[in-house]
Amino acid sequence: VLGFKLLMYREFPQWEFNVYFVAPIADASTIPEDEDGRWAMCMNTPGCLELTWNYGSEKEDAKYVYNTGNGDSTGTSDGQKIKG
Repeated sequence: VLGFKLLMYREFPQWEFNVYFVAPIADASTIPEDEDGRWAMCMNTPGCLELTWNYGSEKEDAKYVYNTGNGDSTGTSDGQKIKG
């Protein structure tokens, strides 16, 4: 989607989440085979995104739910709700 390729991912079952790193890579054959090379590519590729999946967040009654950042005062300096 949008030309993004999966560069690498890590699973952290002990903390119940996985992280995925995607970037706009034109030629997937340029993605290194080794973990250190993949990490270096993630850190040096403009537009590389880190996506996190918290286990169970896909359930409606989940402890973790999708947050747009627009519905609460998290991140505002004056504590006011953000209207999105």
